[in-house]
Amino acid sequence: MILFYICDIIIYMTQLRSHETEITPAITKLPLSDVGHSLVVAALINAKNKRISELVEQNEQLIEQKKQHQHDSYHDPLTGVLNRRGLDAKLEEMARLAGKPEALLMVDLTNFKAINDHFGYEAGDQAIRDMTTLLQSVIRQKDTLARIGGDEFVIILGDENAEREIESSEGSRELDGIDPAVKIDYAKLRIAGEIRDFLCTHQQLHNIGFDLAVGGVVWRAGDDYETLTKRAEHDMKIAKEIQHRSNGKHR
Repeated sequence: MILFYICDIIIYMTQLRSHETEITPAITKLPLSDVGHSLVVAALINAKNKRISELVEQNEQLIEQKKQHQHDSYHDPLTGVLNRRGLDAKLEEMARLAGKPEALLMVDLTNFKAINDHFGYEAGDQAIRDMTTLLQSVIRQKDTLARIGGDEFVIILGDENAEREIESSEGSRELDGIDPAVKIDYAKLRIAGEIRDFLCTHQQLHNIGFDLAVGGVVWRAGDDYETLTKRAEHDMKIAKEIQHRSNGKHR
């Protein structure tokens, strides 16, 4: 992004110099003793200033367009949360800042296809937006939510102690005393409670067996995203199978 800005500035300054080269000779060749010619000089200067203002505005618009393009490329257009590319960038940022994640949760919308089949795709999109809002309500400031597929979300439980570890004068980590596995269980309980309340007010979705299946794994030293995703997905599928048996429905 910084490289883009530098290129923009170089182009911008080149345009200014080019425009100045065009106008300045015309001004210096005019006999300033002539009042009429002086008015022409003033007009040329005004035109130059106007052109400079236009170039400044165009440059600012270009910078905003590039910022918007980067935002769009990192975020899901339906929900506004990070997409897979944005999640990758977030994980890279966390690695640079020594903010190792504590856990990874995978969330799948059970029987989501039935919403599209029974109520249409617009209702399906609304369900995805509703679930995004639901999940955002249970995560912490240090956590990251991303939509990585049509009906799949990932939650990264961030390390709340990373900043204190870096800032500690003794160089030792201040633990909060809560095991990441316990935080996974707590997150699952929070999500289960929220979806239960949601389905109480959306009986039509409850009737088709809609639910959220959640799988989670602790993020240990040396683990990578791809490996953890597979393990979390396996845990999530077990939860989904239990839901299917409970509802008497099978995909």
